[in-house]
Amino acid sequence: KTLGVIGLGKLGGRVAKIGQAFGMTVLAWSTNLTEERAAEIGATRVDKATLLREADVVTLHLILSDRSRNTITAPDLALMKPTSFIVNTSRGPLIEQSALIAALKEGRIAGAGLDVFEQEPIQTDNPLLKMRQVLLTPHSLCWTDECFDHIAREGLGCQIAFSKGLRPSSVVSVAN
Repeated sequence: KTLGVIGLGKLGGRVAKIGQAFGMTVLAWSTNLTEERAAEIGATRVDKATLLREADVVTLHLILSDRSRNTITAPDLALMKPTSFIVNTSRGPLIEQSALIAALKEGRIAGAGLDVFEQEPIQTDNPLLKMRQVLLTPHSLCWTDECFDHIAREGLGCQIAFSKGLRPSSVVSVAN
């Protein structure tokens, strides 16, 4: 089987390694992905269309921004095999939800695994809730003691760096 990883950063790289542990060929794409990063992980860098056409499982690992919103649209889903699955555990708006629902209803892809949604919390009338080929989970599976400890240490480290006039390690955005 082939795993297509969209976004080969820290988490995407870990998912790629898990796929490799199961003997999967790993393809990767993102707008910023370099050949060097793909090689470091043991993935093959390809364009988005190739990844979507060849992957049995497509998994998204991008931050949400104006550039990444709707990374997957109806034309992208049309490239996927009818036996393929898409997994999004990053941010809901990375996939155009109406296009995903249509692709699932029409059997153009086999299924989806989601723990993020276009509108959160997911509305009770959302068609995804009634689809047998969709696995939905809460986006809170990582809330472990170790995770909370890491968040606290990272937050404190950023505050200390800022207080010393240094740039914190985890800057999301900086207002001018």
